[in-house]
Amino acid sequence: MNVLRLTYILVLSALLACCGSKNTSKKQELSKQEMEDALIERNRAFLKQEREQIEAFVDSSGHAFTQTGSGLYYSILNRSGDSTLITEGDEIEYEYDIATLQGKLLSSSALDGNKTFRLLKDDEIIGLHEGIALMHPNDEYLFIIPAHLAYGLGNENGAPLNATLLYKVKIVSVIKI
Repeated sequence: MNVLRLTYILVLSALLACCGSKNTSKKQELSKQEMEDALIERNRAFLKQEREQIEAFVDSSGHAFTQTGSGLYYSILNRSGDSTLITEGDEIEYEYDIATLQGKLLSSSALDGNKTFRLLKDDEIIGLHEGIALMHPNDEYLFIIPAHLAYGLGNENGAPLNATLLYKVKIVSVIKI
């Protein structure tokens, strides 16, 4: 009789444990879904706020900006007249100023020297690759680089998380490779 009672208790305990874990699983799945929904909403709100800040800057800047399909904004400050195309793999030397959209200077070639990189080959922010591909030797452009094309959640060069960057670039030289 004790063996039968013990078996009954074990089977009942096992059933309760299984049922309990399924309910917990469903609660966790709902929690995960709710968390994903909350993150999506937070990202939408961030993108809306970033877009509004960029539009306010564009409206007040006095520069004529063009927006690309990726969200990069550019304004031509000085066109050199050189029609040489900058293409993938070219080594680019450039002068630069990097600031937040609010005007805080993060880095500058006046302080740190010119930068050099190979277009679409070297590790540099996506927005800079895209922007420089629009330029010609000796051109000077002003870019507004949204966070998703800049450092995103990173904070390189002292940029805050999710920073929209104002990037002024002048091409000093192009070496065709």
